[in-house]
Amino acid sequence: MFQNLRKSRRGISPVLAAVMLISLVVAASAIVGVLIMNIDVVDLPWEDEEISAKEVHLTLTLMGNEDTDLDTLFDKISLFLSLDVDSPTIYVNDIDLILTTGQTVDAINPWIISVTSQTWNDGLYGYSVPYGTINSSFDIQASDLSINAGELESGSFIYIIINYSYLSDLSARITTISSFYQSPLITVE
Repeated sequence: MFQNLRKSRRGISPVLAAVMLISLVVAASAIVGVLIMNIDVVDLPWEDEEISAKEVHLTLTLMGNEDTDLDTLFDKISLFLSLDVDSPTIYVNDIDLILTTGQTVDAINPWIISVTSQTWNDGLYGYSVPYGTINSSFDIQASDLSINAGELESGSFIYIIINYSYLSDLSARITTISSFYQSPLITVE
């Protein structure tokens, strides 16, 4: 009776293999579904919070202008920055000069921070001005004294822009916020 039965040399039948594969996929899906249903979703405290900025009370005092290359055009400006004690420590990234036309003087001849009493912070890419600081000195100067178009004539009007960043801890996480301060209109004398 069993002599007519022969062993298959092909192994498992393709139909049976497909049924087994589908069964494994369904079982795995059921296990993953049960695991997902049992996981509690945790709301992170800062998800719904808006990142808020602190108030920075910055005072800029212009100390003077200088003509270092003796061509009757000002190529250096000395200024003091002061922060209220309620302000956060700021990190000055750049100081720009803007003409009344809206054009930056940097577009003609970049002005750089040449001398400062403040310490550079690599992590926040700026000169540290701690809260409560009175009269931190900055000198900005035209980087190329041969380009007279980027220097300032006596009687010209400019705005000084202080680009800075600071750390805000008003939300559940600490965030770096970038901002700027614009001086009132200044007459170069």
